[in-house]
Amino acid sequence: MPYHIDWENSGVYLKFHGIIKNKDLTQSAIDVAKDPRFPQLTYSIADLIAVDDFNVSVSETIKKTKSDKNLTQQLTGQKVAVVANNLLARPLLQIYEWQMEGSGWEIQLFDNIKNARAWIKGSK
Repeated sequence: MPYHIDWENSGVYLKFHGIIKNKDLTQSAIDVAKDPRFPQLTYSIADLIAVDDFNVSVSETIKKTKSDKNLTQQLTGQKVAVVANNLLARPLLQIYEWQMEGSGWEIQLFDNIKNARAWIKGSK
């Protein structure tokens, strides 16, 4: 798997690496959602800095948004920080952010993990 999940006090940190495909994003969401700590989440951080290639299409991004909107029913008020500097990933992440507007989740894109963590900490 090209990702690793670290559970934190009230959140989850997902670190992706290598080549990412839509199935990897889907599986990581399933892995988080099936964990017993899932209902207590207040934030998640998706770190894509170590991603070499982001093989996800616009249509897959929109489909992912629809499945994540279903999760917003279970986790209201979620803070989602996405950290990426990959030129291929950022436009798709901006589409995701735009599609998730009005979902009840706050989503923010960052260029580095330090700023993402400061945003998470400041929003508690």
